[in-house]
Amino acid sequence: MKWKIAAILAVSALFVVILSARLLEQTENTQLRMAAGQGITEEPALQVTDVNLVDLLSALPLHARIVRADLRGTTLTVDLKVRSSASGTGPVYEDMAELGSLALLRSHNINQLRLRLVAEDAWTGRQHLLLASEMDRSDLSGDTGQLLEGLKTAGNAPLGENLKARLRIVETALWKKAYPQSDI
Repeated sequence: MKWKIAAILAVSALFVVILSARLLEQTENTQLRMAAGQGITEEPALQVTDVNLVDLLSALPLHARIVRADLRGTTLTVDLKVRSSASGTGPVYEDMAELGSLALLRSHNINQLRLRLVAEDAWTGRQHLLLASEMDRSDLSGDTGQLLEGLKTAGNAPLGENLKARLRIVETALWKKAYPQSDI
């Protein structure tokens, strides 16, 4: 009878030790997360692949329509069709920032985003290049978030030369004609 009581006490003690260890581990993890602050997220970096590319792009809140998307190695190429210049450059810049964020901030396997904005001639159906950008992760280093935020919040104001240079934005004559406020 004494050995049964001793066995029950030993199992109970083991149970208490295991529960205490788990509780301590959870408390430490919570404290570490709180110490890390809000800037660090637990969301793992996204991997963009041919399989999920369409789903990821269609989930973005874009103003322009995606005409073409291509993923080759670590380079994502996207063509956006601009419908009208009446709403100004703000929505265009927001779309560029949104795509840049997906490719260069949220994903870990995209090193370069090649972005082209095109307009379609209503009479001929031909597409004409308005604006192009080639964003490279290695060139942007730690400034990527700030540069994309600057692009997103630019509104209808002209982009600064530094922002254009860092994001390798090239405006065509057709862009300047369609959006004269972008070249003030």
